[in-house]
Amino acid sequence: MRVAAVALLALGILSSSALTASAVLSLQPGWNLWTREYCEAGTLVSLRHLHLESEPSRLQGREYVYRRGGRLCAFTADHAAGDHNIQIWGRRDTGDWSVEYGNFSEYAGALAAPQGYCIHVTAYLEYGPGWWTTPEKRFC
Repeated sequence: MRVAAVALLALGILSSSALTASAVLSLQPGWNLWTREYCEAGTLVSLRHLHLESEPSRLQGREYVYRRGGRLCAFTADHAAGDHNIQIWGRRDTGDWSVEYGNFSEYAGALAAPQGYCIHVTAYLEYGPGWWTTPEKRFC
């Protein structure tokens, strides 16, 4: 019984640290991290496919931008099996970048900008033969 309890505790620690140890989150003042579902309850502003840098016609993953409550939020989604390096970057016109990146199985983000601001967004995904990305774009 004691061995089983220790094994379960160790598994719980490994599982929780695997989810957080590989992720990096840097939020500028006024930015928040929401869930994908919270953003999706808003209005879709943009859906862009990520392109392979060396072969722009190849697509993998998507960048989403939603508006909810006067705020824009963005996340990067990948629907391939397993964990991949997924990144989402966002900034206001005059601000520094807010970012979340790490090894995720579904998505990175959703970064929520301060209310009433336009944002610049770019997304990245490391998968297979290289980096998939979207060019930086401004959303209002």
